[in-house]
Amino acid sequence: MLWQAWKAHNDLTHQDGPFDVRSSVLALQCLRSTLILSRQQGVEASEKGKSKIWDPGNGAGTRVREQAEEKPRWIPPTSGWVKVDVDGSYVQETGQAGVGIIARDEKGCVKLSSWRVLFNCSSPLEAEVSACVEGLQLAVEWIRGPIVLETDCAVAARILAMRDTDRSELMYMYKRAQELIGLMQQVEVAHVKREQNSVAHELAHLARRNRHTVVWLRQAPTCVSTLIAEDCNYFTS
Repeated sequence: MLWQAWKAHNDLTHQDGPFDVRSSVLALQCLRSTLILSRQQGVEASEKGKSKIWDPGNGAGTRVREQAEEKPRWIPPTSGWVKVDVDGSYVQETGQAGVGIIARDEKGCVKLSSWRVLFNCSSPLEAEVSACVEGLQLAVEWIRGPIVLETDCAVAARILAMRDTDRSELMYMYKRAQELIGLMQQVEVAHVKREQNSVAHELAHLARRNRHTVVWLRQAPTCVSTLIAEDCNYFTS
C-alpha cells in the first residue's frame, strides 16, 4: 500500500500532473483486500501486494508462487533496422508540453536521442503527433536505412500507418509526417504500450520540465541511462 501511495505521489509531482483521485483510492483498496486475504490464508505477501498462493493439492508444506504478469519491455528491431521511439507529454492545467525521441539499433546501441520543448501546444494528441514529426525529421537527417517509428499513441500510429487523410486541425502535421516518410528508404509505424516506450516517455517529461531543446548523437543523457540499461538487459538475458 505504501508503495502504491509513493508511486501515485511521484506521478503527480514529476510526470502527469493532477489525476483522478478516485482511481488511486480504488487501487489502494484492492491492495488492502489482497493483504487481508493473504493473512486469512496464512500466506506471506510482498511489499507490492503480490502474494504467494497456498495450493493444498500440490502436497503438504508446498507453496506455489503466483505468476506475476510479465511487464512488456522494448523489443529491438530486425538487424539492419533502427527503431525510433517517440512520445509526447502535455499538462492541460499549465499548457506545458514536450517530446522525447530515442533511436536504437538491433543491439540497443543509441543512434540519437533528443528532447524538445513545445510552445503553444493545445492538446495531448498534438504533443504526440509533434513527437512523431520530430522523430521522423531527426531520422531523415541522421539515420541511413530503414526505420520503425514507435509511438504509444494509437490514433497517431493508425493514421500514419494507413496513410490516412486526416481532416482534423492537425492535418498539416500529418501531412508533414507523410512528406518525411517519403524521403526515407523504408518506414514502418507501430503502436506500442507505454511500458515499451519508457525512455522516450521520460525524455518527453524532461523536455516539458526543463523548457529547452537538445539533441545527442550516438548517446543519451545520463538521466535515462538506467532505463536504457533495463531495456538492454531484458532482451539480452
